[in-house]
Formats: sequence, C-alpha cells, structure tokens
Amino acid sequence: MKQSIFSVASTCMVIFAFLIQPKALYGDELSGAIINADHAAKFGRLLVQDSGGRIKPMDTLAVEVAVKISGQSSPRTLSASQVFLGIMSAPERWRNVGLIRITPQIAELLNLDPKTQLASFNDFFEVTEDNEILYRLEGVVDEAQRTSDSERDKFQKEIIKVDERVSIFYMIYQTYLLKIIPVKNDPNFLWISPVQIADRLSNEGDQKEAALLVYNYIQALKASQSSGDYAESDRALLAIAAFQETYGTAVIPSQRRISAEILLNHAQPFTVLMLLYFLIGSIYILSTFAQTLIPNLSRSRKMLLAMSGVKITLALLFVLHTASLGLRWYVAGHAPWSNGYESIIYISWAALFAGLIFSKHSTFVLPAATMMAAFSLMTAFISSMDPQISNLQPVLRSYWLTIHVSVISASYGFLGLSMLLGVTAIIMFSFRRPNSIKIDYSIRELNHINEMSMMVGLAFLTIGNIFGAIWANESWGRYWSWDPKETWTLISILVYASILHFRFIPNMRSAYTFSLASVLGFFSILMTYFGVNYYLSGMHSYANGEPLPIPSWLPAILLALFTLALFAWRKRDGRYPLER
Repeated sequence: MKQSIFSVASTCMVIFAFLIQPKALYGDELSGAIINADHAAKFGRLLVQDSGGRIKPMDTLAVEVAVKISGQSSPRTLSASQVFLGIMSAPERWRNVGLIRITPQIAELLNLDPKTQLASFNDFFEVTEDNEILYRLEGVVDEAQRTSDSERDKFQKEIIKVDERVSIFYMIYQTYLLKIIPVKNDPNFLWISPVQIADRLSNEGDQKEAALLVYNYIQALKASQSSGDYAESDRALLAIAAFQETYGTAVIPSQRRISAEILLNHAQPFTVLMLLYFLIGSIYILSTFAQTLIPNLSRSRKMLLAMSGVKITLALLFVLHTASLGLRWYVAGHAPWSNGYESIIYISWAALFAGLIFSKHSTFVLPAATMMAAFSLMTAFISSMDPQISNLQPVLRSYWLTIHVSVISASYGFLGLSMLLGVTAIIMFSFRRPNSIKIDYSIRELNHINEMSMMVGLAFLTIGNIFGAIWANESWGRYWSWDPKETWTLISILVYASILHFRFIPNMRSAYTFSLASVLGFFSILMTYFGVNYYLSGMHSYANGEPLPIPSWLPAILLALFTLALFAWRKRDGRYPLER
C-alpha cells in the first residue's frame, strides 16, 4: 500500500501523552505562549539546512511552513518565526490553535462547522474511552494514497495536502525540520536536527555538545515565556549560532545575504507587483479604449496628465521588478529563472520591458504589456508553482544555461505581448463602424507593433534555441535529440515564422487574419512552456515540480476568444495594413 513519507497515522501512539492533555479554552489558548517578537526575529536569522541542502535563515523556513500549513505568512497576526517557535516550545498550547487550512468538506469529516477554514491539530484526533487515539482522516487518506495520481479526484488531492499539513505541524513540534546542527568534517556539509543527533554523530562528545546546545535553548525559551525576560534565550541562541560558525563556515552565507533573504521574505515584491500591475493595467486599458471610442477625450488636459502619471508609475514599477529579480539572484546565488516560478516572474518582466520599448508607437501597447505582466504573475501565484529558492542541480550549473533560458524566456514576454495586442485589435474590430477612421488607425497601429514585437520574439526564440543546443552538447554530449521541449520550440518557431509571412500570401493579408493568428500562435508557446514542462516527460521536466492541474477556467477563456473572434469576423474587411 502506498504510504506518505511521514504519515500522521503511524505516529499516533508516539504522541499519545501530547494529545490527552486538557484542551485549553480558545479565548486564552495563547496566553503566555507567544514568543517575544524581538527574540523571534533573532531566531529568524539562525541558519538551517533544507531538504535540498541549501543553507537559509530560519525566517525563510518558518514562512514556507506557515504558508504551507495555513496559507498565510503571518498566521494570527504573528510572525512566522513566532508561530514556529511557539509550536516547538509550547505544543500543548498551540495544538488547540486553528492553523491548519481545510475545506468545508474536510471540516464536516472533522465534525466542525463547514465554514471553518482553519482547524487545530487536536481537531484531527480523538481519544476514545479506552484511551485509544484515532486519526479521523486515516481511512480517507489511505484510500487517496491507494488511488493513482491520474485517478485522484479533487477531494482526494486535498485530503493528501491536509494530511501533509498535519504532518508538518507534528514535525515542527518534534524538531524534525530544525536542521541547525552542522556535522563536523562532513564531506557533503550535512546539517542535522536535534532528533538525529544520536544517529548521525558517532563521537559521544559531539553528541553531548550538540544536544546540550539545543536543550539549553529550549529550556531558556520556556523560562523566558514565563518571565518575559529573553536575555538567557538570546545567549543560548548566540551559542548555537557560534557553533554553526565554527563547524559550518564552508557553506554559511554572509550576514548581508541573510538580511537580503529576510527582506525578500517579508517585502513580497512580486505579490505587490502583481496587484499593482493588474489594478493599473485594468484602468489603463479601459481608459485607452475610451480615448479611442470617445471623440476629443484623448485631448483632455486632465487625461493627458493622468496618462503621463501612469506611464511614470509603470516605469518605476519596472525598476522595482528589476531590483526584485536582482535581489532574488543575489540571495539564490544563481540567475532567477532556474524553475517554473522564477521563469514566470522573469517572463512578466520581459513583457513589461517589451511594452516600454514599443509604447511610443501606440497607446495600446503599454496597457497590454502591463496586463500581460499581471497575468504572468497571477499564473505563478494561483498555480501550484513552488516559490522556494533551491540549489541548482549540477546539470544546471552552466553559463550557457543562463544565457539560453534568459533569451528564450524573454521571447515569451514579447510573444505574449503580441498575443494581447492581437486580442486588443480583435476587440477594436468589434467596434468598427462605417468611416471609423480612428478605430481603423488604431488597428493599423496595433498590427504594426504586433509585427515588430513578434519579430523580436521570434528572433529571441530562435537564438535561445541555438544556445540551448550548445548547452545540451556541453551537458549531454549532443546538440539535438528531439526531446519534447526541443521539438515544441521548433514547432513554435515554424508557427511564428509562418504568421510573419502571411502578408506575402494574397488570401492571408488582412489585419484581422494577422491579429487572430497572433492569438492562436501563442497556444504553441503555452504548449512549449506548460505542456512540455508539466505534462510530458523529458530532459526539461526536472526543474518545475509536480504536474499542474488543467485550469477549470480554460474552457471559458477559449469560448470567450472564439465568440469574440466570430463577432469581429463580420467586420474584418480591409487589407493588411488597413487602407482607406
């Protein structure tokens, strides 16, 4: 029977004493169990090794765990480090706190109000009259794990995720995640958690030294919670940090890099950019349509000033986006496009960059680029892409890879802009009327910029593919192997090369045909990026994590595009470019 890596059900008897303690009242369940914010911030700077071997501040691990368990980086308005330390030092209090994110269907299984969104650890267990501990989700979890990945329904997938959240809570309490002890002279620079000390450290003196450090800290922390004085806890924390400096110095990042990572954790620049891009882009594109359709509106002094302000704001946001990518690059130690999440935020940057380049040629370009940037970031946040920074696999440590991915991902930004310009042109076709000179002029502008953006995107796509062949030869000893990614990139190159040659074919020269083709052509890019990376097996699947579910809104988007294209088709007359 297929089992999870760390099944909660298998650990029920181990935590029997932990579970049968009297349950605290929810009104006072955290009284005296909240760690001082200043000390939690110092704990956040302590270093820890993750499962991939990367050394990072505890703040990062705490944020990742908090988001994983509750969906919030600051549960109950506390910092993630405060929550992590609270669970570790006072589990008997925190086990009653609603932290674990659930769905209404799972809430009913736990005999909770269906409106409950956060369940406590204790909610998942019950103690019978015979003092037998029962894990309430054990049966449904086992059934979901026996079901193959492809056959699991939405409920079963959510059950497995909730079971993992409960397991993570338990692993915090048992300090399994607290890999803060560097093993002396280990060739692989291994760090271990307190529960691994006896198994991993062969020298008895080393065992006592490491265990004493952790024991002193936990005891000092509990005393500090009672007295409110964290001086002794601070000293115990400094002792652990000194131990790390002594025996883990080969892999320890600088204090400046630690500060940069903590800043990245709490500033969440890409979330802020996503919201601002969507808000500004939506208003901007609606106002641009209004200026095109309403006579003299574009000449209004207030409108001109407002548009100038929006352009300056977007330029500043682009600088912020660039700085945020640079900050992630500095923290990770490698270019920020090594996995699905990073490539998406880079594509968003490239789309806005393309919009700024072509913005002076058409009023529609910059708002379309802003929406493309917003949609790209939304894809990163609403999907299952993991934003976690990780160490590069050996095969990815190549400057040819950095060049290849940067160029080819930038092409997606330019081609994405072409797609949105095509959609905008099709919308403008829907508003065409006899003698609609301004609308026709806007369509002509859109198609000219669309063509230029597509040319740049195609050039980048082709050059990036060549760089990819050089990297493949360096890594695997061959330039081309008809890998799915290579094949679909070639298909995309041929698709866009064909679209750019439509103007030389008499029956394909209309502005409508080119606009529609630029929209349809982008589906080859979506297949190249998402389809290959997440659904097909090949050399390019390792960097992106588990398969993404097909979005439920995709059929609605396709139907809307089909309806819009059909409506605009009736008003498609005019050659390419539109002439009067």
